[in-house]
Amino acid sequence: MAFTPDGRRLVTASADKTARIWDLPSRRELHVCQWHKSWITCLAMARDGLTVASGGEDKSISIWDVPE
Repeated sequence: MAFTPDGRRLVTASADKTARIWDLPSRRELHVCQWHKSWITCLAMARDGLTVASGGEDKSISIWDVPE
């Protein structure tokens, strides 16, 4: 998992091949990303809080923008 620099959003990844973006103050899921073909094994949040990189067990890497 990774937090945005302001601590308001959290990105999580799981064995179901999804990454999810959560708004922590409202406790709501904002977005589900389903780009990997296998487990997501790592996540990194850019310092600006606008970009996430994820890597999968299938040796793929996805770089994506955090939706507003």
